[in-house]
Parts: sequence; structure tokens; C-alpha cells
Amino acid sequence: MADVVSPNKRRLAAAAYMSGKSSASENGGLFLTLRQRKRKHRRKELEMASKKKVSLDTETVAK
Repeated sequence: MADVVSPNKRRLAAAAYMSGKSSASENGGLFLTLRQRKRKHRRKELEMASKKKVSLDTETVAK
């Protein structure tokens, strides 16, 4: 039974290792990087929103 499981596990481990070399954990690196990418995108969106708010505030103050 272990022989049936190992090739798939090995493939997953290889994919995780290749994608997540820069990330701290080598196992599950793929999942980690995907999560980080989502988080970064969300952070950028929030920053953009806050910048827009600030610019709107400054416009109203200028008037």
C-alpha cells in the first residue's frame, strides 16, 4: 500500500519544494505561497483604498 501512495506524495513534495524554496517551510510551500500571494494582494487593495480616502479628504479640505 505504501508503494501506491509514495509516488503521488513524492510529486506533491517536489512541487511544494520547487514553488516554495523562498518560503520558510519546504513542505506545503505551494499552499503557503498561494496564501501569501492572496494576503499581499489584499494588503495592496487596502493601501489603495486608504490612499483614495486620503486624497478625497485633502480635496474636501482644499475646497
